[in-house]
Amino acid sequence: MDTIVSVLGVSLSAFSSISPASIDPSSSLMITHPDVVDDPKRTFDVCTGKGNPGGTWTFAYLIKELAKGTSFTPEDYALIWLKNWLHTYNLNTFDVPARPNMELFINFWNQASLAGSGQDFDINYFPARLLAITNRPDLGGNGGYGGDEKRGEARFTFALLGNTDKLGGYDKEQGCEAMPFNVIFEYNTPTTDCPSVQEWQTQWKALDGYALGSPEYNEKLELITTAFTNFGSNPAQEPNQSLLSQLRTNENALDPLWELREFVLLNKADGVVSFDGSLLPDTVKNTPDVSFDNTSFLANFVNSAWSVPGSPDEGTVPLAYLGVPFRGAASPVSITHWDYPSSALDPSMRQKFSLNTCNACHTGETDTKFVHIEARLPGGESALSRFLTGKNVVTTLNDPANPYISAALFSVSDPAGSALVSDFNDLAARQAAMASILSTSCELVGTVSAGLLPPKAANFKMSH
Repeated sequence: MDTIVSVLGVSLSAFSSISPASIDPSSSLMITHPDVVDDPKRTFDVCTGKGNPGGTWTFAYLIKELAKGTSFTPEDYALIWLKNWLHTYNLNTFDVPARPNMELFINFWNQASLAGSGQDFDINYFPARLLAITNRPDLGGNGGYGGDEKRGEARFTFALLGNTDKLGGYDKEQGCEAMPFNVIFEYNTPTTDCPSVQEWQTQWKALDGYALGSPEYNEKLELITTAFTNFGSNPAQEPNQSLLSQLRTNENALDPLWELREFVLLNKADGVVSFDGSLLPDTVKNTPDVSFDNTSFLANFVNSAWSVPGSPDEGTVPLAYLGVPFRGAASPVSITHWDYPSSALDPSMRQKFSLNTCNACHTGETDTKFVHIEARLPGGESALSRFLTGKNVVTTLNDPANPYISAALFSVSDPAGSALVSDFNDLAARQAAMASILSTSCELVGTVSAGLLPPKAANFKMSH
């Protein structure tokens, strides 16, 4: 039954017109079906030679769009980014050690280019396999909730490909295979206010009306993706005119230690501005440097700042705390969860803080082996973490033997040793966030207190 609420003389039907269960996550939230990610018109795979080099869902296409407006060729643009791994760099006083094995991947790209087009470093033959296209309505509000500037994200996730006789990798296909090296392009949405956010999510929801991976479905999805990937999608951002919020990597192909890095075009709060439009290294959000794990300094931060309502640092990790550089320059998975003295007094608070960090979200807090979207074979579908699906096994979203159930929950015991048990099904949270946006009355946004509106998803400050 609808609940009728009257506020300031305005009546609305509150949060009931769209049911979260009516949203198909496989077609409007987490798109991993082989008929999409191996679409021969829009994707390309250097390992098989199948597809369309430079198609609109390729790594190459996204780099080309970023390079437009800059003085770089797409090839140079990608090389400049890759070479960040060839030298140690320092951010926020913390060193990020070089990973010299990146040179092997760079050489592999050149070999693939020469074999494919006869040219050195042809961006159309960049070795990357599309794993997923995702809609993240849970990351932010609808443009009116509390003035939050983030209005969701849309993402492309790739696995880099290489000759893993020299670099670590998964199952082989003729000497060319997916490496444990995920790259995620994370874009802001082309929205400005509540009505535009609703229209944006309506476009994603409309995909549920087409057969997943059909020509009609893929055509509609391409219209959505080019709206956020293309040059000109954000004219105010110079010179790229891009909606890219950040580009993240998660890999242990170059070194046995898993590591997450982040790159941006612009982050004024951190003082990172790419004047030439190249991708620049940035700190890893919501994650301190690993040296602060299990320290009284971290305990002070969580108890006196991070968990305090109204604190400037509530729910976030600042560059510095009490004048001490704090946020990490990268997120090595040398720890699998965060802890600190006295955390046993409030295990739930420790878990919430730790879960929001990059390294713990990808390991101990969610009982995950480093990636939430796994690499796949050509023609196959990426398996998803149990954190994402709520399933009791790591399997594909569209697995007919283990279908997705929005009410299912994956339970994880506290890695810090308390009796706390946490339940996860992040796709269900995204379904709820999308339903909330589509069911909100934009008439009231900006007129009444945000507290009277449907809340953001519970993990809205998470960035994963």
